[in-house]
Amino acid sequence: MRRLAAALGLALAGGDDAFHARLDFLRSEGGLFRDVALIEAEAAKFHDRLQARYGKRLRLPATPEQLVASWPRLFGERFEERREHRPLVVIVDTPRPQPQLRRVRHVLAARALDLSAGAMGFPDDDATVNAGARHAEGAHRPLLAALFANETWGGRFDWLAFGAVDAAAAARFLAARDAALTWFLGAPGPGAVCRRDRSADPFACCASDAAPCAVDVPPRKPYFSFEVNGSRLRPAPCRRYRNDGRYASFSFKPCCPVSAAASRKRRLANAYRRAGGLGRAQVRQRRRVDSDATGFPYRYQPRRGRVHFHALAFDVDVPYFVSRGLLDRAAYRWRACADKLACGAAGKRFATCAFNLGAHLSQLSDPRELMSLS
Repeated sequence: MRRLAAALGLALAGGDDAFHARLDFLRSEGGLFRDVALIEAEAAKFHDRLQARYGKRLRLPATPEQLVASWPRLFGERFEERREHRPLVVIVDTPRPQPQLRRVRHVLAARALDLSAGAMGFPDDDATVNAGARHAEGAHRPLLAALFANETWGGRFDWLAFGAVDAAAAARFLAARDAALTWFLGAPGPGAVCRRDRSADPFACCASDAAPCAVDVPPRKPYFSFEVNGSRLRPAPCRRYRNDGRYASFSFKPCCPVSAAASRKRRLANAYRRAGGLGRAQVRQRRRVDSDATGFPYRYQPRRGRVHFHALAFDVDVPYFVSRGLLDRAAYRWRACADKLACGAAGKRFATCAFNLGAHLSQLSDPRELMSLS
Protein backbone atom coordinates (compact mmCIF):
# COMPACT_ATOMS: atom_id res chain seq x y z
CA MET A 1 0.00 0.00 0.00
CA ARG A 2 2.95 2.34 0.65
CA ARG A 3 4.18 1.79 -2.91
CA LEU A 4 0.71 2.64 -4.18
CA ALA A 5 0.47 5.80 -2.06
CA ALA A 6 3.93 6.95 -3.18
CA ALA A 7 3.14 6.26 -6.80
CA LEU A 8 -0.15 8.11 -6.68
CA GLY A 9 1.52 10.98 -4.85
CA LEU A 10 3.76 11.60 -7.85
CA ALA A 11 0.71 11.93 -10.05
CA LEU A 12 -1.36 14.22 -7.87
CA ALA A 13 0.21 17.43 -9.08
CA GLY A 14 -0.03 16.53 -12.74
CA GLY A 15 -3.78 16.61 -13.27
CA ASP A 16 -6.02 14.03 -14.91
CA ASP A 17 -3.56 12.94 -17.64
CA ALA A 18 -0.77 12.27 -15.16
CA PHE A 19 -3.20 10.51 -12.83
CA HIS A 20 -4.40 8.10 -15.56
CA ALA A 21 -0.88 7.55 -16.88
CA ARG A 22 0.28 6.57 -13.42
CA LEU A 23 -2.68 4.26 -12.93
CA ASP A 24 -1.91 2.54 -16.24
CA PHE A 25 1.68 2.04 -15.14
CA LEU A 26 0.60 0.64 -11.79
CA ARG A 27 -1.74 -1.80 -13.49
CA SER A 28 1.23 -3.22 -15.35
CA GLU A 29 2.97 -3.99 -12.04
CA GLY A 30 2.08 -7.28 -10.40
CA GLY A 31 -0.02 -7.24 -7.24
CA LEU A 32 -1.23 -3.64 -7.47
CA PHE A 33 -4.16 -3.96 -9.86
CA ARG A 34 -6.65 -4.70 -7.12
CA ASP A 35 -5.65 -1.65 -5.03
CA VAL A 36 -5.71 0.70 -8.01
CA ALA A 37 -9.06 -0.58 -9.23
CA LEU A 38 -10.43 -0.24 -5.72
CA ILE A 39 -9.37 3.42 -5.48
CA GLU A 40 -10.89 4.16 -8.90
CA ALA A 41 -14.18 2.53 -7.99
CA GLU A 42 -14.38 4.12 -4.54
CA ALA A 43 -13.52 7.58 -5.86
CA ALA A 44 -16.23 7.40 -8.53
CA LYS A 45 -18.84 6.11 -6.08
CA PHE A 46 -17.90 8.68 -3.44
CA HIS A 47 -17.97 11.58 -5.93
CA ASP A 48 -21.40 10.56 -7.26
CA ARG A 49 -22.81 10.10 -3.77
CA LEU A 50 -21.69 13.56 -2.65
CA GLN A 51 -23.17 15.20 -5.74
CA ALA A 52 -26.49 13.43 -5.22
CA ARG A 53 -26.55 14.16 -1.50
CA TYR A 54 -25.73 17.87 -1.50
CA GLY A 55 -26.56 19.11 -4.98
CA LYS A 56 -26.00 22.85 -5.30
CA ARG A 57 -25.00 23.21 -1.66
CA LEU A 58 -21.57 21.68 -2.28
CA ARG A 59 -18.96 22.48 -4.93
CA LEU A 60 -16.73 19.49 -5.70
CA PRO A 61 -13.82 19.00 -8.08
CA ALA A 62 -15.34 18.22 -11.46
CA THR A 63 -14.33 14.56 -11.72
CA PRO A 64 -13.51 11.69 -9.33
CA GLU A 65 -9.92 11.82 -10.56
CA GLN A 66 -9.63 15.49 -9.64
CA LEU A 67 -11.18 14.77 -6.25
CA VAL A 68 -8.53 12.12 -5.50
CA ALA A 69 -5.75 14.39 -6.77
CA SER A 70 -6.99 17.32 -4.67
CA TRP A 71 -7.70 15.31 -1.52
CA PRO A 72 -4.38 16.15 0.26
CA ARG A 73 -4.83 19.88 -0.34
CA LEU A 74 -8.50 19.82 0.66
CA PHE A 75 -8.35 17.57 3.72
CA GLY A 76 -4.72 17.20 4.86
CA GLU A 77 -4.35 13.52 3.97
CA ARG A 78 -4.23 11.19 0.97
CA PHE A 79 -7.47 9.74 -0.37
CA GLU A 80 -6.59 6.22 0.75
CA GLU A 81 -5.92 7.49 4.29
CA ARG A 82 -9.54 8.51 4.80
CA ARG A 83 -10.28 5.06 6.25
CA GLU A 84 -7.76 5.54 9.05
CA HIS A 85 -8.88 6.72 12.45
CA ARG A 86 -8.00 10.24 13.63
CA PRO A 87 -8.80 11.83 16.98
CA LEU A 88 -9.90 15.11 15.46
CA VAL A 89 -11.40 16.75 12.38
CA VAL A 90 -11.01 20.54 12.30
CA ILE A 91 -13.62 22.67 10.51
CA VAL A 92 -12.79 26.31 9.76
CA ASP A 93 -15.21 28.70 8.08
CA THR A 94 -12.69 30.54 5.92
CA PRO A 95 -11.44 30.72 2.31
CA ARG A 96 -7.87 31.41 3.47
CA PRO A 97 -5.19 28.69 3.57
CA GLN A 98 -4.43 27.29 7.02
CA PRO A 99 -0.79 26.12 6.95
CA GLN A 100 -0.98 24.80 10.53
CA LEU A 101 -3.56 22.24 9.35
CA ARG A 102 -1.51 20.91 6.44
CA ARG A 103 -1.08 17.46 8.02
CA VAL A 104 -4.30 17.54 10.05
CA ARG A 105 -7.62 16.13 8.86
CA HIS A 106 -9.71 19.22 8.23
CA VAL A 107 -12.35 20.97 6.13
CA LEU A 108 -12.05 24.61 5.09
CA ALA A 109 -15.66 25.63 4.47
CA ALA A 110 -15.64 28.54 2.02
CA ARG A 111 -18.15 30.18 -0.29
CA ALA A 112 -16.48 28.76 -3.39
CA LEU A 113 -14.25 25.81 -4.23
CA ASP A 114 -10.61 26.94 -4.26
CA LEU A 115 -8.17 24.09 -4.80
CA SER A 116 -5.13 26.36 -4.53
CA ALA A 117 -6.20 27.37 -1.00
CA GLY A 118 -7.49 23.91 -0.13
CA ALA A 119 -11.03 25.21 0.46
CA MET A 120 -14.24 23.29 -0.16
CA GLY A 121 -17.14 25.17 -1.71
CA PHE A 122 -20.31 25.53 0.37
CA PRO A 123 -22.06 28.32 -1.58
CA ASP A 124 -24.29 30.90 0.05
CA ASP A 125 -28.00 30.51 -0.45
CA ASP A 126 -29.49 32.97 -2.91
CA ALA A 127 -30.70 36.36 -1.74
CA THR A 128 -34.35 35.32 -1.60
CA VAL A 129 -33.93 32.23 0.56
CA ASN A 130 -33.91 33.81 3.97
CA ALA A 131 -35.09 37.35 3.31
CA GLY A 132 -36.36 38.73 6.57
CA ALA A 133 -34.90 35.96 8.70
CA ARG A 134 -32.41 36.60 11.44
CA HIS A 135 -29.83 35.17 9.15
CA ALA A 136 -26.08 35.62 8.89
CA GLU A 137 -24.72 35.08 5.38
CA GLY A 138 -22.86 31.80 5.25
CA ALA A 139 -24.05 30.74 8.71
CA HIS A 140 -25.14 27.40 7.26
CA ARG A 141 -21.56 26.41 6.38
CA PRO A 142 -20.23 24.99 9.69
CA LEU A 143 -23.30 22.81 10.23
CA LEU A 144 -23.30 21.59 6.63
CA ALA A 145 -19.52 21.01 6.79
CA ALA A 146 -20.05 18.95 9.95
CA LEU A 147 -22.61 16.81 8.14
CA PHE A 148 -20.17 16.45 5.23
CA ALA A 149 -17.34 15.41 7.58
CA ASN A 150 -19.53 12.91 9.38
CA GLU A 151 -20.58 11.29 6.10
CA THR A 152 -17.07 11.41 4.61
CA TRP A 153 -15.15 9.85 7.50
CA GLY A 154 -17.99 8.06 9.28
CA GLY A 155 -16.90 6.76 12.67
CA ARG A 156 -13.20 7.23 11.91
CA PHE A 157 -12.75 10.26 14.17
CA ASP A 158 -13.63 11.12 17.77
CA TRP A 159 -14.23 14.87 17.73
CA LEU A 160 -15.20 17.72 15.45
CA ALA A 161 -13.42 20.98 16.27
CA PHE A 162 -14.73 24.31 14.96
CA GLY A 163 -12.44 27.28 14.53
CA ALA A 164 -8.72 27.74 13.90
CA VAL A 165 -7.64 25.53 16.80
CA ASP A 166 -4.21 24.26 17.73
CA ALA A 167 -4.87 20.67 16.70
CA ALA A 168 -2.17 19.16 18.95
CA ALA A 169 -3.31 21.10 22.03
CA ALA A 170 -6.96 20.32 21.31
CA ALA A 171 -6.23 16.61 20.87
CA ARG A 172 -4.41 16.50 24.22
CA PHE A 173 -7.26 18.33 25.95
CA LEU A 174 -9.95 16.10 24.44
CA ALA A 175 -8.07 12.84 25.01
CA ALA A 176 -9.05 12.98 28.69
CA ARG A 177 -12.75 12.89 27.77
CA ASP A 178 -14.81 9.96 26.55
CA ALA A 179 -15.87 10.77 22.98
CA ALA A 180 -18.67 8.19 23.20
CA LEU A 181 -20.55 10.57 25.53
CA THR A 182 -22.66 13.49 24.27
CA TRP A 183 -20.17 16.34 24.62
CA PHE A 184 -20.74 19.87 23.35
CA LEU A 185 -17.82 21.99 24.55
CA GLY A 186 -17.31 25.68 23.88
CA ALA A 187 -17.61 29.26 25.03
CA PRO A 188 -21.03 30.93 25.36
CA GLY A 189 -21.68 34.00 23.26
CA PRO A 190 -22.52 37.49 24.52
CA GLY A 191 -25.37 37.61 27.03
CA ALA A 192 -25.39 33.87 27.73
CA VAL A 193 -24.83 32.76 31.32
CA CYS A 194 -23.70 29.25 32.21
CA ARG A 195 -24.27 27.96 35.76
CA ARG A 196 -22.75 25.42 38.09
CA ASP A 197 -26.00 25.05 40.00
CA ARG A 198 -28.83 24.73 37.47
CA SER A 199 -31.60 23.84 39.92
CA ALA A 200 -33.22 27.27 39.52
CA ASP A 201 -32.35 27.57 35.82
CA PRO A 202 -32.62 24.08 34.31
CA PHE A 203 -32.19 25.25 30.71
CA ALA A 204 -28.90 27.07 31.36
CA CYS A 205 -25.62 25.79 29.99
CA CYS A 206 -23.08 24.23 32.37
CA ALA A 207 -20.26 26.39 33.77
CA SER A 208 -17.81 23.47 33.75
CA ASP A 209 -16.09 21.32 31.16
CA ALA A 210 -15.72 18.37 33.55
CA ALA A 211 -18.82 16.52 32.31
CA PRO A 212 -21.34 16.60 29.46
CA CYS A 213 -24.21 19.03 30.01
CA ALA A 214 -27.57 17.28 29.66
CA VAL A 215 -30.81 19.21 29.30
CA ASP A 216 -34.36 17.90 29.54
CA VAL A 217 -36.13 19.57 26.63
CA PRO A 218 -39.94 19.49 26.40
CA PRO A 219 -41.68 17.15 23.95
CA ARG A 220 -41.32 18.24 20.34
CA LYS A 221 -44.75 19.88 20.11
CA PRO A 222 -45.69 22.51 20.95
CA TYR A 223 -42.39 24.19 20.24
CA PHE A 224 -40.90 26.90 22.44
CA SER A 225 -38.39 29.67 22.07
CA PHE A 226 -35.92 29.64 24.96
CA GLU A 227 -35.01 33.26 25.53
CA VAL A 228 -33.08 35.18 28.13
CA ASN A 229 -35.53 36.64 30.63
CA GLY A 230 -33.66 38.52 33.31
CA SER A 231 -30.66 36.27 33.82
CA ARG A 232 -32.38 32.98 32.97
CA LEU A 233 -33.46 31.08 29.89
CA ARG A 234 -37.25 30.93 29.89
CA PRO A 235 -39.48 29.10 27.37
CA ALA A 236 -42.00 31.19 25.44
CA PRO A 237 -44.44 29.47 23.06
CA CYS A 238 -44.01 29.85 19.34
CA ARG A 239 -47.27 31.26 17.96
CA ARG A 240 -48.69 30.72 14.52
CA TYR A 241 -49.58 33.79 12.46
CA ARG A 242 -53.37 34.09 12.16
CA ASN A 243 -55.04 35.32 9.02
CA ASP A 244 -56.43 38.35 10.82
CA GLY A 245 -52.94 39.29 12.01
CA ARG A 246 -54.01 39.08 15.65
CA TYR A 247 -50.97 37.10 16.73
CA ALA A 248 -47.42 38.21 16.18
CA SER A 249 -45.65 36.35 13.42
CA PHE A 250 -43.04 33.70 14.09
CA SER A 251 -40.37 36.28 13.38
CA PHE A 252 -41.35 38.02 16.61
CA LYS A 253 -40.02 34.96 18.40
CA PRO A 254 -36.84 33.43 16.94
CA CYS A 255 -38.58 30.15 16.15
CA CYS A 256 -37.53 30.07 12.49
CA PRO A 257 -40.56 28.69 10.59
CA VAL A 258 -39.68 27.30 7.17
CA SER A 259 -41.51 25.81 4.22
CA ALA A 260 -40.36 23.56 1.40
CA ALA A 261 -39.00 25.39 -1.61
CA ALA A 262 -41.58 25.91 -4.35
CA SER A 263 -39.58 23.95 -6.90
CA ARG A 264 -39.41 21.03 -4.51
CA LYS A 265 -43.17 21.15 -3.92
CA ARG A 266 -43.78 20.92 -7.66
CA ARG A 267 -41.50 17.91 -7.92
CA LEU A 268 -43.28 16.20 -5.03
CA ALA A 269 -46.66 16.70 -6.69
CA ASN A 270 -45.29 15.36 -9.95
CA ALA A 271 -43.76 12.39 -8.13
CA TYR A 272 -47.16 11.43 -6.76
CA ARG A 273 -48.79 11.82 -10.17
CA ARG A 274 -46.11 9.68 -11.79
CA ALA A 275 -46.03 7.15 -8.94
CA GLY A 276 -48.68 4.89 -10.41
CA GLY A 277 -48.29 1.60 -8.58
CA LEU A 278 -45.55 2.82 -6.23
CA GLY A 279 -46.31 2.68 -2.54
CA ARG A 280 -46.14 5.74 -0.36
CA ALA A 281 -42.85 4.63 1.21
CA GLN A 282 -41.19 4.47 -2.21
CA VAL A 283 -42.54 7.88 -3.15
CA ARG A 284 -41.25 9.33 0.13
CA GLN A 285 -37.81 7.93 -0.67
CA ARG A 286 -37.99 9.59 -4.07
CA ARG A 287 -39.00 12.82 -2.39
CA ARG A 288 -35.94 12.76 -0.16
CA VAL A 289 -33.61 12.26 -3.11
CA ASP A 290 -35.31 15.06 -5.06
CA SER A 291 -35.07 17.52 -2.17
CA ASP A 292 -31.38 16.72 -1.68
CA ALA A 293 -30.60 17.52 -5.31
CA THR A 294 -32.22 20.96 -5.30
CA GLY A 295 -29.71 22.79 -3.12
CA PHE A 296 -31.43 24.57 -0.25
CA PRO A 297 -34.67 22.64 0.21
CA TYR A 298 -36.34 24.91 2.78
CA ARG A 299 -37.10 28.63 2.89
CA TYR A 300 -37.77 30.95 5.81
CA GLN A 301 -41.52 31.65 5.77
CA PRO A 302 -42.94 33.56 8.77
CA ARG A 303 -46.60 33.34 7.76
CA ARG A 304 -47.09 29.88 6.30
CA GLY A 305 -44.03 28.02 7.50
CA ARG A 306 -43.70 25.29 10.10
CA VAL A 307 -41.42 25.21 13.13
CA HIS A 308 -39.37 22.02 13.43
CA PHE A 309 -37.23 22.72 16.52
CA HIS A 310 -37.29 24.42 19.87
CA ALA A 311 -35.48 27.72 19.30
CA LEU A 312 -32.53 28.65 21.50
CA ALA A 313 -31.63 32.34 21.84
CA PHE A 314 -28.06 31.37 22.61
CA ASP A 315 -24.89 31.76 20.56
CA VAL A 316 -21.56 29.96 20.86
CA ASP A 317 -18.15 31.39 20.05
CA VAL A 318 -15.31 29.43 18.45
CA PRO A 319 -13.66 27.21 19.35
CA TYR A 320 -16.31 24.63 20.07
CA PHE A 321 -16.15 20.84 19.98
CA VAL A 322 -18.69 18.09 19.28
CA SER A 323 -18.07 14.47 20.24
CA ARG A 324 -18.64 11.33 18.22
CA GLY A 325 -21.28 10.32 20.76
CA LEU A 326 -23.37 13.42 20.13
CA LEU A 327 -23.07 13.09 16.35
CA ASP A 328 -24.20 9.47 16.57
CA ARG A 329 -27.13 10.21 18.84
CA ALA A 330 -29.57 10.87 16.01
CA ALA A 331 -27.88 11.26 12.63
CA TYR A 332 -31.15 11.99 10.85
CA ARG A 333 -31.82 14.91 13.22
CA TRP A 334 -28.47 16.50 12.36
CA ARG A 335 -29.41 16.28 8.71
CA ALA A 336 -32.78 17.87 9.46
CA CYS A 337 -30.95 20.69 11.27
CA ALA A 338 -28.73 21.32 8.25
CA ASP A 339 -31.80 21.41 5.99
CA LYS A 340 -34.31 23.30 8.12
CA LEU A 341 -32.40 25.65 10.45
CA ALA A 342 -32.39 28.74 8.25
CA CYS A 343 -32.04 31.44 10.92
CA GLY A 344 -29.33 32.74 13.20
CA ALA A 345 -25.56 32.67 13.36
CA ALA A 346 -23.52 29.50 12.92
CA GLY A 347 -22.90 28.90 16.62
CA LYS A 348 -26.56 29.45 17.43
CA ARG A 349 -27.64 26.87 14.86
CA PHE A 350 -25.26 24.31 16.31
CA ALA A 351 -26.36 25.06 19.86
CA THR A 352 -30.04 24.82 18.82
CA CYS A 353 -29.54 21.44 17.19
CA ALA A 354 -27.61 20.03 20.17
CA PHE A 355 -30.22 21.46 22.56
CA ASN A 356 -33.03 19.65 20.73
CA LEU A 357 -31.03 16.43 21.12
CA GLY A 358 -30.81 16.94 24.88
CA ALA A 359 -27.24 18.27 24.99
CA HIS A 360 -26.25 21.73 26.16
CA LEU A 361 -22.95 23.59 26.21
CA SER A 362 -20.22 22.66 28.69
CA GLN A 363 -18.27 25.88 29.11
CA LEU A 364 -14.54 25.69 28.41
CA SER A 365 -12.41 27.05 31.25
CA ASP A 366 -9.92 28.76 28.91
CA PRO A 367 -10.68 28.42 25.19
CA ARG A 368 -7.72 30.64 24.25
CA GLU A 369 -5.32 27.84 25.18
CA LEU A 370 -6.78 25.75 22.35
CA MET A 371 -6.61 28.36 19.61
CA SER A 372 -3.87 28.44 17.01
CA LEU A 373 -1.54 31.43 16.94
CA SER A 374 -0.87 31.04 13.20
